[in-house]
Amino acid sequence: MAARADVTIDPSGLLVDRDVTLIPVDIVGNALRPIQVTPASAHVKISVFTNLRTKTLSVHPNVTGTPPSGYVVDTVVVEPAAVTVEANGDQLAILTRVDTKEIPIGAITGTLETDVGFALPADVLPVGTDKVHVVVTIKPETGTKPFVAALVMTGRQSGLEYTLSTGQIQVAIGGPLADLDRLDPAAFIVNLDVGGLGPGVHELVPAPNLQAGLRLLTIDPPKVTVTVRTIASEAPSPSPSGP
Repeated sequence: MAARADVTIDPSGLLVDRDVTLIPVDIVGNALRPIQVTPASAHVKISVFTNLRTKTLSVHPNVTGTPPSGYVVDTVVVEPAAVTVEANGDQLAILTRVDTKEIPIGAITGTLETDVGFALPADVLPVGTDKVHVVVTIKPETGTKPFVAALVMTGRQSGLEYTLSTGQIQVAIGGPLADLDRLDPAAFIVNLDVGGLGPGVHELVPAPNLQAGLRLLTIDPPKVTVTVRTIASEAPSPSPSGP
């Protein structure tokens, strides 16, 4: 036993989009009575064309929402990138692309993969496939931040005096904004290793110790002069002479 929905198509070619009563039928299609069908009706949607045409259009992924603070949308990949649709010729003439249904980002901070359908006008139908595969990649937002860093000498040896040509340098650090914001400008220092330097004038390249993901973009000055001198020992005081 089956159920049949009798649908009358208007001669003018209007779209069918309505609820239709279901009629129980036997194997050869004869109506069966008295038999009740649950549900008693079904919603039927039939596109009726008077000048059927097809057109291949690019797919536009409708990504909605904003990534969490510190993140941005990096790439959006659609497969397939184009689909074929059918409709009356005048309706296809005004279509320039196929939009997908909404793809909300939510709180994603990595990769979002989903199969999504199309947001087409009621009288335009996809041919062959009714969904596309979309991959949205979210990445940390990057930027640049300047710092004035104090130079701190490490590895100093006793008996030697060290003089720097400058006590601070200016640096520009690049990387994810969230990581840059965690750096405290007041506590930002650069160690300068003077271990093993003997008396004389030396040029050293300051090298900030940065966490993974951050990188040094510029440094001013690029080199620092360190002057090392031997500390003169004091001469012993003369012993008082006797009478």
